[in-house]
Amino acid sequence: MPRSVQGGRTVEGGSVRYRSRSVGDIERASRAERVRASYHRHLAKLGIVLGAIAVLLACAAVLYFSSVFSIDEVKVEGVEHLTQSDLQALVSVPEGETLLRVDTKAIEDSLLRDAWVKSVSCNRIFPHTLQIVVTERTVAAVVEVPTSDAKSTQPWAISSDGMWLMAIPDQDTQLGQSLNQRIYDDAQNALHITDVPYGTSAETGTKCTDENVNNALAIVSGMTTDLANQVKT
Repeated sequence: MPRSVQGGRTVEGGSVRYRSRSVGDIERASRAERVRASYHRHLAKLGIVLGAIAVLLACAAVLYFSSVFSIDEVKVEGVEHLTQSDLQALVSVPEGETLLRVDTKAIEDSLLRDAWVKSVSCNRIFPHTLQIVVTERTVAAVVEVPTSDAKSTQPWAISSDGMWLMAIPDQDTQLGQSLNQRIYDDAQNALHITDVPYGTSAETGTKCTDENVNNALAIVSGMTTDLANQVKT
């Protein structure tokens, strides 16, 4: 008797017989279909994410090279001993610079080169302000350092952490007139360390290595406020 196969059916004469598929075949086919569907969904999500990232990068590049966030104001806070000319020499913001392009690390490093500056941070305040917050060292004492000829002494301001801040010139000199008045106010009110051994050297921006001075400074730093107000030397 003639027969033929059509799809999943076997036809013999006028009767039709269906061939059965195993449960395992059906499950494998269904699992494969789910995997393909999941793969396509993940590809679609990945495409959306990559597209969004590309748009954000393009926008960031446009803002970075544009003048949208140009620096129109530089605010310096916490400065009490540096003069305006000191700050201009230490802080340089090129004309046309923006908050996105400004090198804040370079500004901080430049300020930290000054002995008065203990720490500094630069903050971008959008849309147009660069804020520079400075923490200065204070005058813990004035040390009478012998001159090289041992005939006189030179007063030096020193901080509580042993940093030589500066030699204090006579206020009536041209150099003295150019300094911040706060330096002389602090020097007048600070305790003075005298009888420093000949050969003691002081250099602005370096830590004191003289044991005698450091011992005296430790005593000064350990005084209570009441005692410090009574002792001058």
